[in-house]
Amino acid sequence: MMTRLTILGFGLFVSYCELQLTRADVCDVRTCDANPNCSCMSMKPPAGLTMDTMPQFVMLTFDDAVNEGNIHFYRELLGSGKRKNKATGCDITATFFVSAEYLNYQHVHELYTRRNEIASHSITHVPNQPYWQRLNASGWKAEIVGERDMLHHYGRIPAGDVVGMRAPFLETGGDGSHVMLRDNGFLYDASIPYRRPNRTSLPIYPYTL
Repeated sequence: MMTRLTILGFGLFVSYCELQLTRADVCDVRTCDANPNCSCMSMKPPAGLTMDTMPQFVMLTFDDAVNEGNIHFYRELLGSGKRKNKATGCDITATFFVSAEYLNYQHVHELYTRRNEIASHSITHVPNQPYWQRLNASGWKAEIVGERDMLHHYGRIPAGDVVGMRAPFLETGGDGSHVMLRDNGFLYDASIPYRRPNRTSLPIYPYTL
């Protein structure tokens, strides 16, 4: 079924629904441990690793528009030969979660050709948190897939290379946004932050939903 999308400037008409929250089932450790693609929430490193043997990686990400106001900074930071990964000797790269407002697609294409990842951060970036909380799957598709389509059309970035998203203000939409991701070929959502209950708490390691 084709979703019809109407854009006026950067205005967007999307489906809206009432916010309904359902508590997730408790993760059964015994069942989860038997599945290599399952991991329960835990403060202990996964796979029996110790703190000393736990591998570490750092992801460098930026949100919102790329334009004349910041492209010179990105060129200095990520330009060829500027900064290298000490382990591999390769230039460092970043992921850019871009939204349409003030976006210069020529600059985004430049970053893409320098091997940076480009991901979707919505079209409108509406500054209204309940708006994002209440979007249904069709609304999320209009925003996230819509921006991916614009990156492909205006930025000449293959749609198949835009596989990640981040919700504006990190306001995830629950099942609606997850259904949209699954049905439209996305591989990940970088929208769920973690906050320690207090300063002495151990961090929670990534886990499956």
